[in-house]
Amino acid sequence: MNSHLTNTPEHQHWQFSYDQWKFREKHYVDLVEYLNKNKIKSYIDLGANTGGVCSVLLESIESLEKCYLFEPQSTNFEFMRNKFQDDSRVTCHNFGIFYTDQDHIELFRCDNNIGGYTAIKHNDKFDPTGDVMEVRKLEDFEFSEIDFLKIDVEGSEENIILNSSYINNVKFIELELHERLLDEVVSRDFLEKNMKTHSIVNELSCFPSHVFLEKK
Repeated sequence: MNSHLTNTPEHQHWQFSYDQWKFREKHYVDLVEYLNKNKIKSYIDLGANTGGVCSVLLESIESLEKCYLFEPQSTNFEFMRNKFQDDSRVTCHNFGIFYTDQDHIELFRCDNNIGGYTAIKHNDKFDPTGDVMEVRKLEDFEFSEIDFLKIDVEGSEENIILNSSYINNVKFIELELHERLLDEVVSRDFLEKNMKTHSIVNELSCFPSHVFLEKK
């Protein structure tokens, strides 16, 4: 790892190997094995933070050839871009994916959570950061067929699900849900109503927060 990255301890907190991840993010272990079995070649990460999930996937999935990482928060993005600058498999974008007529949206943050940047002010605990994210739509990009899409956008999941036509063609989708969708009944009803192209894979879904979907 580049030496200048070691001077950011709060970002280092999010860097770990797959073996370490088994203990920190247990809900992902079966998912990684499933993706490995299906030999995924391509991956989009919405809300990539500092690229920790991408690092684990590249380490553990030999078939993975291309990763597109989206992180709107400037400090997280710079850390991620520096980390992957010599890896031709990884493309980093400093945009948020959000469906709106605006070109830029103010970012909020909750309780100094490095992963808690959001375009949605959930409650009074969320304060403006002074950072403004540029927003795009998935349809603005010319991706080839994507095998796996991770959506962890701190409350903007509904906005993407309700407005994106692109996600209907992705083979596998992993969602980390926030806000009202943290209720298991609400989230299941919402996904079954609005994700008609995909089915919930119950054995890989950790309701209410983590849900895995597979194209029908």
